[in-house]
This record gives sequence, C-alpha cells and structure tokens, in this order.
Amino acid sequence: DAKGGTAAWLGGFQRELAACRRAGGADRDHFCDLCGRTLVVFPEGTTTNGHYMCRFRSGPFIAGLPVHAVAVRSPFRAFNPSWESITLPEHLWRLMTQATNRVEVHEIVPEFVPSRDMARDPGRYADWVQGEMAAVLGQPVVDLSRADKLLYHQYLVGKLSADEILGPR
Repeated sequence: DAKGGTAAWLGGFQRELAACRRAGGADRDHFCDLCGRTLVVFPEGTTTNGHYMCRFRSGPFIAGLPVHAVAVRSPFRAFNPSWESITLPEHLWRLMTQATNRVEVHEIVPEFVPSRDMARDPGRYADWVQGEMAAVLGQPVVDLSRADKLLYHQYLVGKLSADEILGPR
C-alpha cells in the first residue's frame, strides 16, 4: 500500500542518513544521492506555540539545493494543535474532539536557489530561509532548540526544578 511504501522509504532514508552521520557527517554528495526526489523537512526540529520560531537546524540545508519554503500556522481559539506541552494521548483526544481545526499555509517564495556562497554555508542558508518565514508569520526567532523544549517538559511534570534547568544565577 502507498502508506507502507512511504513509511518504508522514509525509514530507509533515516537509516542511510544515520549511517552517513556515523561515518563522519552528511556531506553534500552523499546527501544528494540519498534524496533524488522531493523531501519535506521541518528544520526547527520541534513545534512551538505559534508566538516565536526556534532557530533552524542547518542539516536540511547541507545539500545547498533549491528550497520551496512553506510556513504553516494553526490558528486556534480553544486548543492549540501544535502539540506544545501535553502528552500524546491528551493531545490526540483534544485535537479529535475540537469542533474545527484550521491550518494556514503560506508560500514564502516559489523557489529559492541559493548563490554558490550561500550553498556552501548551510547555517547562513538556514538563517536566510528562516528570516523570510519569520517575516511572513510575524514571529521572532529565538535561540532555543528541541532540547530546551524537552527540559521545559521535564519542569512541567515536576521531574526538574527551575533551578536545575536554569542553573545558578
């Protein structure tokens, strides 16, 4: 079935990329050999509450290939569908029992082809794409990551104190 085929392809891609990283990093040529077709990537590596954007990871930009940037926003009234800080079962229950769920999709540019200099600098490339997306969404970019979000979740469930997370002041 198509769903199983997609899952198998993504699983194979993940294994290849993991092997590439273990062998010394995902270089451009190997990354391009792995792709060969359209790939959807969420470079933040996590979801946020819709008020800010976490700094993009540079990995998706290593290949230096053209990007079709699309920003996704989920406007809400009662329940934030971005899965910010609750358990998966609770999230799914609240998502499925909400009367409506809306999604806005904003095309940033039809396709961005990086200059040679930008294609060689994945961090700069990621920052440029993120800057364009942040401007369209009207959201600031913060230097937080998925790891920071996981620490916050540990705080919410009482496994870590604020002092343990923030350290000495």
